Amino acid sequence: TRRSSDLFNGWAKYKNIQLDKFVPAKMGEFLNIPVTQVVYKGKPVIVEGGAIDTNGRGTLLTSEECLMHPDIQVRNPNFTKADYEAVFKEYLGITNVIWLGDGIEGDDTHGHIDDLCRFVNEDTIVTIVETDPTDKNYKPLQDNLKRLQNAKLENGKSPVIVILPMPKRLEFEGLRLPASYANFLILNNCVLVPTFNDSNDRKALNILAECFPDREIIGISSTDFICGMEDDYRILGFISKNLNSKMCYIEEQLKDLINNQNVYYYCEMIVKDDMLIITQSLFDEEENILFQGVFK
Repeated sequence: TRRSSDLFNGWAKYKNIQLDKFVPAKMGEFLNIPVTQVVYKGKPVIVEGGAIDTNGRGTLLTSEECLMHPDIQVRNPNFTKADYEAVFKEYLGITNVIWLGDGIEGDDTHGHIDDLCRFVNEDTIVTIVETDPTDKNYKPLQDNLKRLQNAKLENGKSPVIVILPMPKRLEFEGLRLPASYANFLILNNCVLVPTFNDSNDRKALNILAECFPDREIIGISSTDFICGMEDDYRILGFISKNLNSKMCYIEEQLKDLINNQNVYYYCEMIVKDDMLIITQSLFDEEENILFQGVFK
């Protein structure tokens, strides 16, 4: 068993990523799994986890906006679809790739698939759809829906498509926020679903409850998360050991510290004597420690 590691470049947008390079080795050490750098034609490959989603049987979902745009937030310059598919096959065993088009408006990752559509089992895909024709998300999400309806799985069969609604438009300081019910987190015994104080929250939760009959569906108020760090500093850390999911929700009010500074975050998670210990650190641009806390 090996864990493949792609480089991370801040979604080809942000520069505060100096400490991220330590994360793969830390996770490999914790899981006792060797870490392998993904390389293609002699060069390291950049693909974030949120850019891909798989059914565990050989089919992978991704978007052209995220991986193929020639000018905006380019992860791997001059990569073709064939290049990506070769990487997915070699390192993930993928034999079939379903390419969607564009992501939702306001997504600073520029098209992450985990805001658009997700596998809920090996042959079922949930996808977000905007019903308001005047909304900027309407056309790209309709295009994605048509692509999914015409797509095939690795076995040649058509996937089952389940439609999720979109919440109403959310803005912060004049910018649209990438609110999406597709950005849920699957754990061993439950599914955490973002909610937005919206009338469609309940509809989305009920739809996902039908998709995951063996898991509890838990709504997590997420408006502050997608607003960034303007009000509070919030982190969700998840780790699984011995098939028992452990969740630690940490909320630290660090507004005075963070305001007017370029602050970088690093988190280390260790399980010792059946206790999850999380060490959080905040650094400035010169990697001086501004804050460090240990939570058990």
